[in-house]
Amino acid sequence: MSSLVIRNAQVWADGRFFHGGVRSEDGVIVALEASGTTTPADEVIDAGGALVLPGAVDLHVHFRDPGKPHKEDFTSGSHAAALGGVTTVLDMPNTTPAVLDAGALAVKRAALEGRSFVDFGLIAAADPSNADEIDGLAAAGAAAFKLFTYERRDAPPAGILDDATLLSLLQAVAAVGLRAHVHAENDSLVKAGRRAESGSQDWAAHLRSRAPLVEEEAVMRTLLFARDAGAHLHVCHLSSARALARILHARAAGQSVTCEVTPQHVLLDDAGYGERGADLIMVPPVRTTGDRSALHSALVGGDIDVVATDHAPHTSEDKIGAPLAISTGLVGVQWSYPLLLTEALAGRMPLARVIDAMATRPGGMLGATTRKGVIRPGAAADLVVVETTRDVLDRRALASRGRSTPFDGTPVRCRIRDTVVGGRVQVADGVLVGAPTGRFISPSSEYRKA
Repeated sequence: MSSLVIRNAQVWADGRFFHGGVRSEDGVIVALEASGTTTPADEVIDAGGALVLPGAVDLHVHFRDPGKPHKEDFTSGSHAAALGGVTTVLDMPNTTPAVLDAGALAVKRAALEGRSFVDFGLIAAADPSNADEIDGLAAAGAAAFKLFTYERRDAPPAGILDDATLLSLLQAVAAVGLRAHVHAENDSLVKAGRRAESGSQDWAAHLRSRAPLVEEEAVMRTLLFARDAGAHLHVCHLSSARALARILHARAAGQSVTCEVTPQHVLLDDAGYGERGADLIMVPPVRTTGDRSALHSALVGGDIDVVATDHAPHTSEDKIGAPLAISTGLVGVQWSYPLLLTEALAGRMPLARVIDAMATRPGGMLGATTRKGVIRPGAAADLVVVETTRDVLDRRALASRGRSTPFDGTPVRCRIRDTVVGGRVQVADGVLVGAPTGRFISPSSEYRKA
């Protein structure tokens, strides 16, 4: 039995800090230790008075593996995650090949085993081409299902979801008891907006091409169909105050719906297009000050459930060209925790809310048996030692193969010093020292039946 103890720390447990330590055995937390406890262990970390927080859980990453290793693979993506204190990720299905059936999921899982520095789950596609595969994908361990309401330009699944197909897919996902994650944008409005702005060299053309109605309509339609299907809907990368209002209205009426926001949507607005250019181009777009303020307030108040990055790396060449011609997507998994913790340390957001949105609530969404996102006996020993210090983010320090980020040069008030995944030290003093021992996780049977 291997044991690890972190001592001399400010440990976050049950919504508060206490000075003491955490003991784990074989990857599971077995005790919260009082200050001064000196029971022996195979490995001891002296936190030096730093914070010990639960590892972050990112429900939305694109590690491009298999298919596009020149942009990212699981080794580089999970390296970045570990450096950022993210101990668990859910990878999206639009890889090459796409995760459209149980066989593809099994092949992808096998290809990733022994290559990830953090624990990982796999989201499967719910696409017009694979309506008959939902049961098999759930049985194979899919963490959730992803639906796109507009035609993608990059990789399959690329089918357009007509209304009847959308409803039938939501019914199928509801039947297996998993979440339906939706990228909600109206396909015809996206195409019309792109035609109207074609040829523009103004970076804000990207925003103008995807007006708030693009997201609001797709969110409304998907909410309506999910309600009829009895599906739990999860809205990805929420970007507008108008779509947020639709979600809150549905939730007030008793509908089962959760949502996520990215760091860039909650921290940045359209004033950044002129300065950041290609480094701010993602879909849906970063919007106005009013949208950012509404999202920030909703995150503070708990109406937005989780922060997820939509980590989507591209090559430098992919980000050169006209605003509507370049690839959309940014890297984010390495800096998301420091950015949101800085919001708390600067007094702009309660620390409890940051930990809840980045660790506890997304950890709970993975299912009871994964025991993620909390520090208590019986939970997974996914732990992060965080030093409060002044630092400036520098893209040269990114472990991801992608470099496009709007946060290069941003001051932060903390540093991820150590990262522990399943009781194994993966990052020590800001340097990757562990092995790719991350485990595949899938929702518990209890969660699927809930």
